[in-house]
Order: sequence, then structure tokens, then C-alpha cells
Amino acid sequence: MKIKGLIILIVGSILLSGCQPDLPNMAAQSGKEGTSPTVVMAQPTSTSTPTLIPPTNTLTATPTPTATPTPLLLEATVWHSDPLIPILNYHRFVFDTTPQSTGMKLRLSDFRSHLDQLYKAGYTLISLDDLMSGNIIVPEGRRPLVLSIDDGYFADQLFLDENGKPSPLTGIGVLYDFYQQHPDFGFEIPMFVNLGDKYYGNYFTGSWWIVMDGWEDDLAQVIVWGIEHGVIPYNHTYRHERLDLTETVHIESVLAQHDLALRSYLERADRLDLVERISNYIALPYGIWPANNSGIEALISYTNPEGQPVRAIFEAGYEYRPTYALAPFSEGFDPLRLPRMAGISSSINNIIGQAENLPAAETCRLYFKDNSQSPTIDEAKNAILTAITTDQCSEGIYILNIGVFRVENGQITEVSLSY
Repeated sequence: MKIKGLIILIVGSILLSGCQPDLPNMAAQSGKEGTSPTVVMAQPTSTSTPTLIPPTNTLTATPTPTATPTPLLLEATVWHSDPLIPILNYHRFVFDTTPQSTGMKLRLSDFRSHLDQLYKAGYTLISLDDLMSGNIIVPEGRRPLVLSIDDGYFADQLFLDENGKPSPLTGIGVLYDFYQQHPDFGFEIPMFVNLGDKYYGNYFTGSWWIVMDGWEDDLAQVIVWGIEHGVIPYNHTYRHERLDLTETVHIESVLAQHDLALRSYLERADRLDLVERISNYIALPYGIWPANNSGIEALISYTNPEGQPVRAIFEAGYEYRPTYALAPFSEGFDPLRLPRMAGISSSINNIIGQAENLPAAETCRLYFKDNSQSPTIDEAKNAILTAITTDQCSEGIYILNIGVFRVENGQITEVSLSY
């Protein structure tokens, strides 16, 4: 019994010690005494399946997140019905020491009163380029208005003070101050000028302006300031010629002389780059057309020095039968016969009295799925129709920076200006 127990004890000790098979002497194989042995793992037998345990410090790759498209929101100006645009034309401006205003010379206080009344009636100024392109955009609830000035340049229309700002003693200076107080009224003034029939008063005496040396350079700076700030000069002939008394062969000349003179002033100021901002618009002197068809044809076929054809012709005298301009996307629009009314009390009263009967601008928010690029025409159409079918917006004329669209009876079409 003692021998049997001793054998059991020895076998148990061997099992508990986890004996391993003899490993080769790696130091002896390397030939270098004292070199740390390289551990070689035993290969598993054909009957065993190795278990792979990843190291605890292994990093797991994180998938790159897919960008979620951000919806694009655009606000379209909407006209429930086609807008009508009153176009006023003013001439000279005088101090309040003048007893009363006339159709040609308006007291500055009366002009301020006109602006205040027009603003309170909900009108906002737009440029001729915006009118002609159909880009008729004003703040929501307001109506478009064009305010033009004829027979430039007189210093009482625009004169720059020592700070390079429009003098408040001038018509445009009054408008500029009003605009600073009411930015939503706008500051856009088409100015029809005749450069060959006057000098420019470049010195203020304290009571009026007189012509001094250097007036051409001062006028050049006035023209530049104007173009940079929205006072754009257009063609009113060179010397305010009556076209009904001008022979047909000379009509092109009186228009071309104006254009060449205007460009000479811009060249004097080293700003010929501003020519690209001046469209080929003509206002008829005295509102009178040439006397015969050949003269009319010579007028409407005129091209400016850059080869641009006449884009619009503006008439005058419509204060006697108040007429508003149509939008270029409206039926009956005629770019060669645009009506203007003199800036006198009867015209102002009519425009103010009609304000509530004229369409006002509305706003519609349009949503696009992805703002990574500008929306296409088809995407714009779909966004408009979605807004209408969900009762968010109404039918009418939609104006976006990529086009003008008419929505009527559930159908949408892109407006193509034919002129």
C-alpha cells in the first residue's frame, strides 16, 4: 500500500506541473552566447483548430459618414397679378426761396414731400434694367416705381460736396438722404442727359452754382459717382434736339454725339469700364417722335458705339392721361413706347390714389433638396408647384434669379422675353 500511494503521488505531481516537451537550445543554434532566445510557437496538430484572439490594443476602423444633403431655401418674389409700374420724370430743382414749383423746376421741399407720400403709399424704386429684364423685385407688400430725371447734368440735380457725397441742396441729394432714412425705398435713378447744350456749374457760391475752371473734370467725377451708386446716364440726344424738326439723316448723329461725349467724360476719369453698365435707352426730348416713318425707323434702329441696339424708348406727357408701364412679361408690353408722367402734384396724387388697386409683392419660400448647386429650371418649377399644391403659396408670376415663371390654372411656364 505504501508503494502504490507513492506512485499515485508522483503521477499527480507530474500532471500538475504541466510538463512541456524539451525545446531546442536556441542560444546554441544562434552561435551567440547570452542572446535572448527567440520563442517559436509549436504548430498545431492536424486535429486541433487554432483560436485567434486579437490583441487588446487593435483599433477598429470607423466608417466615413455619408454627408446628408442640406435643403436649399430660396425666396421668390410673387405677383398675384401682373405688376403695373408708374414712371415719373423730373427736371430741375430749386431752393424753397422760389415761390412755387412748376413742371420744370421743383422746390426741394416739394420733392421731399413727393418722396414721403410715395414711400408711405408703399412704393419702392427699381432700376430700368430690372424693369426691362422682368426682375421686378421689391420688399414684400410694396410696389415698384421708376423715378427718372431729364436734361442732366445740372448741379442742382447732382453736386458732390467736399466729402464726396451728394449735396442736400440738390434733388438727388434729397433723394439720397431719404434713402438713408428709408433703405426699403431704394436709390435707383435713370438720368436722361444732353451733354452738348450746357456747361456744368462746379462751384457753389452759397446761393447757386457757377461754372469755373475744371468743370469738365468735376462733371466726370459726378458721372462716375452716379453710375457707381445707381444714377445711370442714358440718351436724351446731344443738344435736346426736337426729333420732329431733325432731318432723318441727322437723327443717328444727334444720338451718337451724346454717346461719344459721355464716353469721353468716363475716359477723362479713367473709368471707361463703367460703359458696360449703360444700356441703350432713349428718352424723347419734349416727348416728341420724329415727323415721319423714315425718322422713326432711324431712331429705333440706332446702335450705340458698342453695337448695342436700342432696348427701350421712353415717352412723356402721360400726366394728362395717367398711364402706367406694363411689365415685360405682360401682354401688350411695348419697349419702344414706355409712358412717363411729369413729377407734378396731379401725377403724385394719382399714383398714391391708385396704390391700393395695384398688386403688391408677395414672398414664397421654395425648398430644394440639395444646396450643393444652383437649382435647374425643372427643379425650380417643381419647387413652385409643390409650394402651390400644398397651399403655401398662390398662383401668379414667380421671379427668381434663374428666371421668371408664370403659374396659371395649375400649369407653370418659364417666361421668355421676346423683345
